[in-house]
Amino acid sequence: MSAHLAIERLDHHYGSAQSLRGVSLAIEEGQCVALLGRNGAGKSTLLRCLAGLLQPSGGRILLRGQTIGAWPSYRRVRGGIGYVPQGREIFADLTVGENLLIGQKANDHKAGAGRETALLEEVCALFPILRTMWRRRGGDLSGGQQQQLAIGRALMGRPQLLVLDEPTEGIQPSIVKSIEAAIASLKGRMSILLVEQYYDFARSLADRYVVLSRGAVVAEGAGAAMDQDDISRFLRI
Repeated sequence: MSAHLAIERLDHHYGSAQSLRGVSLAIEEGQCVALLGRNGAGKSTLLRCLAGLLQPSGGRILLRGQTIGAWPSYRRVRGGIGYVPQGREIFADLTVGENLLIGQKANDHKAGAGRETALLEEVCALFPILRTMWRRRGGDLSGGQQQQLAIGRALMGRPQLLVLDEPTEGIQPSIVKSIEAAIASLKGRMSILLVEQYYDFARSLADRYVVLSRGAVVAEGAGAAMDQDDISRFLRI
């Protein structure tokens, strides 16, 4: 297998405070990697650097061997990165349908005749609730429904690497199960980088895991070998 994404010795500073310290990780083609860590460990900062929303102060990011540090966010989306941020950030005043179509527009140059309809069908098959709420404003949805919409919107851009920042945060258990099933169905069809604090959710999906503490990688291993006690010990570092 070849590396779909490689992050090499990445540093980031907020002013004089260093938030990432030489972080390195790789995601192979079709692999799901769970990024674990306490609040403030640097997980969201790493994802924002990957999405082009923050500029690292050192290191590099390679997408299929190509350095993308100088790419603006929109080019990273067109390069196949679908980013679902913490907090979802849907367009609250737009309908569910409009939110999804905006996601498709991000990669409009790739769409062929009829592809938009096919993409919508794929997303609505993953999250059937979106079909029933097509004309409802995004801001009127529950938190779990908004999370499904945010993931669906990212999928409308046909990503090859899906980046998810705490998709279970503040969501009721029944919807967590729906999201888990949807992500599981995407495994192998695309590469996935999953930031998560819900241990069982991460373990059920991850082929590999990486633990961040104080901006540095402190542990990593195979997903099947994840041990909750070991992870908790590393999270206390």
